[in-house]
Amino acid sequence: MHECDEDNFWDEYLRVGKDLDIRRFPYLYLDRQPCNRSLYNCVVGALSGRLGMSKEAVKQRLIEMGLLIVEDNACGYLDNAGAVSVGEIMRRIFS
Repeated sequence: MHECDEDNFWDEYLRVGKDLDIRRFPYLYLDRQPCNRSLYNCVVGALSGRLGMSKEAVKQRLIEMGLLIVEDNACGYLDNAGAVSVGEIMRRIFS
């Protein structure tokens, strides 16, 4: 597996975003919405092919760079640090 530096990854991400005309670029959302899942799969697949990285490595890099917002399917809260307050999580759990 090939690892790329952050600048090269960012440059390719910008190209893919431009090619796909991502609406909320540079952020991607991975949640229950089919449109977001489809876009995520397109972007990750394109980056994986262009950079010679596994799809999981691309996903992790996007998360590390703060570009991928992932919703936890079981609880419905965002698992990115600071994305949802503890009060909001508690409200969702107990409402």
